[in-house]
This record gives sequence, structure tokens and C-alpha cells, in this order.
Amino acid sequence: MRKYFCYIIVVLSCLSCGPRALERPGITIVWGMRINEFSDFQQLASNLAYLQADNDRQLLIELPLRADSTGLPIIPMEIPQASIALLDGWHGELSIAFCNTHESELFPIGKPADVVAWFAALQKRIAHQLELFNSVPIKRVIIGGNLLQVHDADAEWLALLQTLRQQHPKTLFSIGGNPEFFENSELLKLSDELVIDYPPMAGDELKPMSRAVNQGIADLVSNLHQPIFIYRANILGEDQLIQLKNRLRFWPDGLSINGLCANTLYPTIPAEDDHTYYGLKDNLEVLDYLKIYRQTGAE
Repeated sequence: MRKYFCYIIVVLSCLSCGPRALERPGITIVWGMRINEFSDFQQLASNLAYLQADNDRQLLIELPLRADSTGLPIIPMEIPQASIALLDGWHGELSIAFCNTHESELFPIGKPADVVAWFAALQKRIAHQLELFNSVPIKRVIIGGNLLQVHDADAEWLALLQTLRQQHPKTLFSIGGNPEFFENSELLKLSDELVIDYPPMAGDELKPMSRAVNQGIADLVSNLHQPIFIYRANILGEDQLIQLKNRLRFWPDGLSINGLCANTLYPTIPAEDDHTYYGLKDNLEVLDYLKIYRQTGAE
């Protein structure tokens, strides 16, 4: 009889624990913002105030990549010194992504006629921007977006990343793109992280689609042992909590994931945004989940 009661107690204890969480615990969640014009820098103060109040030490800033009248890459605005001072006083970990959103923004006439000159211009522009941050430590730099027109420029990519690493040895430098961009590509070997632009998803098949995508991403680095960073989680529209959870699930054991950025195409971080399809401010279900996830690993 005593053994029977002990068995009942064990069963009840297990039931009270609830189902095992499927989300990978401990993935760093990063808030993202995107600068599209000079006035967008004004939003930085409000974003940092939210991060400080929430004791959050992670921010990713996307800066636009564009083409000039000759087709060479430019970054059309410089970060103002007032913004540098704000970041310096924040004392958090900053990531920077230099990205286009549409291919035509960076490649208005298709593949560059002079690829070497194109990469030389890109290196000059990025190096100049990084110099402006002077006292602000930068954890990672991502060059991403729609880059298919220079997908096969392995030697130029290698030279670019090596030069930037020499100038900033404590910063991670990587190429960012969607999973298909890296298939059968040598670019995988050049980056410090596999940096992913996660495919947006909707509908009733979120779970199986996410499982397939995450397994495909894991397969890309199975022989390289690179960590993964999702710089555009693309949690938008409806079912945002389900989208977030699926981004955190279905990863093989032992795979290193350095972080996941809740990105946006706007200057307001999603946690403070209540009017765009990236916004999460009015989605308390997601914000409450994130608070618990950060405290316990998953819920």
C-alpha cells in the first residue's frame, strides 16, 4: 500500500509540471530598428529608454544600402553624434546590419559591371560608418538583404570581410540572407555566423513549415559548426506568438544559436510599435511570453 501511494504522488507531481516546452531555452532575443531616413535617428532615444527600463542590453540597427547614380553602393546617411552619445551611455551590446530591402535599391541595373570597384566602394562606405561609432562597442556587423547579384563573388567577399576584421578584431562580421541564398554557396565559410533572414510565414501550416526551415538552416552548418544568428525573424501580421515560438523550436541539440532579432522595417522597435504589422506593443501575449522566456528559458 505504501508503494502504491508513493506511485500516486510521483504521477501527480509529474502531471503538475505540465507539458515539456518545445522552445529552445536561452536564445538571446534582440530588438531591432531600421533607419530609412535621417529623421529616423530621433526614435533611438525612445527605443533605448524602453531597453533600459526593461533591463535589456541588446539592440540591432539596420542601416540602408543603396546605389548611387553610377550603380556603386552607398549608405545614404551618417549616424549623428547625438545618437552616438546615446549609444555610448546605454552600455549595451550593439549589432549593425547594412541592408537593402529590395534588390533594385542596390542593383538598379542588375549585376555590377565592375565587381571589384563595387566591393571597393562597399568597403569604403562600411569602414567609414564604423569609424563614426568610435567609442561604442559593436558586437556584430551584418551585410545582408537581397544580394543575389554578387552571390558568386567569393574572392571579393573574402577580401572585404578580412579587411573589416583587421580593422575591428573584436567584432563578428557576416553575410546575411535567406536560407536559399546560402545553398551550394561558398559564402557560408566566410562568415563568423550563419546570419539568416527568416522566411515570413502565414496560415495553418506554420508548425510543419517552420520545422522544415529550421532543419534546413541546421543542415547548412552541419559540417561547418558555425553559430546561427537570425537577424530578421520577420514576426509580423497575425499569430505572432505562434510565429515566435516556432522560430525557437525544432533546432537539433548541440546547434549553437547566438540570437534572434525581432526586426522591423521602421525606426520604432516592435515592442514600442502599435501601428505597423511588425508591432508588438498591443500584443501583451507576446510581450508576457518574452518576459517569462528571458527569465526561465521557455514557458
